[in-house]
Amino acid sequence: MPPIAGALSWTNGLRSRILESTACLVKFESSMENREEFKEVKKLTDSIQNTFNQFEAENIKSWEQGVEEFTEEKLDKFLLVREETEVAIEGFMRVNFADELRAILREVKYLQLLDAQVHPTALKLFTKVEIYRVDTIRLQFLVDTYNNILKTLLPVEKPLLQKKINACVTALQQGTDTLKWNSDSSKIDKFIKAAKEIICEVDDLVKKMKENVNRMQNTL
Repeated sequence: MPPIAGALSWTNGLRSRILESTACLVKFESSMENREEFKEVKKLTDSIQNTFNQFEAENIKSWEQGVEEFTEEKLDKFLLVREETEVAIEGFMRVNFADELRAILREVKYLQLLDAQVHPTALKLFTKVEIYRVDTIRLQFLVDTYNNILKTLLPVEKPLLQKKINACVTALQQGTDTLKWNSDSSKIDKFIKAAKEIICEVDDLVKKMKENVNRMQNTL
């Protein structure tokens, strides 16, 4: 469980156990409520309940401040990030979906299971949770395929496919320079489909090239 939902689940569990114990005392003996000992126990349990309520309120308030701070900022990031590498001058690609957004989405999921009140900004973000999940998976596939092409090509092989590699770089450029996580979903979808077509074509060429080389080596 994520931190906030985990804390609420913990306090809910303790609260239930205390209420059940108090109810059992009353059920065991109906006159129990009039005894001074029971009144002291009731006073203590009320104090504990208030402490739980305060603890929950403070945790939720702190989390909500983080939601306000991070959501818009992180959604305004480009889909992809180019990272320098000694392996290829073109650089590797990385999916740029912030860990803070993943954490918020995970919290909302569990808070809803606990029937807890959720901040409107977090709820708005959660309405697109499935879109983010699918898009990050699709983008990760593109990134892994592209990076693997650059990793596996030998120096003598790369010039033969340089134009194709340049086409891959151009295809991914929208993700590094234009499209962000708060961009129109249809534009992101169109970008991913177009980039996938080009990158998969180059990946197939690389695989065939490697197969032909291996075949020739085995023949010799």
